[in-house]
Amino acid sequence: MFSDKTNPFHIPFSAGGHRAVGIILSIYAHLSALYGIPAGIVTAIIGAPYYLYLLLRERKQKGNG
Repeated sequence: MFSDKTNPFHIPFSAGGHRAVGIILSIYAHLSALYGIPAGIVTAIIGAPYYLYLLLRERKQKGNG
């Protein structure tokens, strides 16, 4: 897995992506402490459109949409 010669950028980009997510979550935690934004609301705002996207994509792949 670590010696994959076809995609040598996979691990560095993965680490960078995880670092970006960590920074975003850190910023959210600080803002939440200041303004009292509930985590459930943020999760719903991000998760609902993504869930709808997955649902519509699945329908399209099955040919029902």
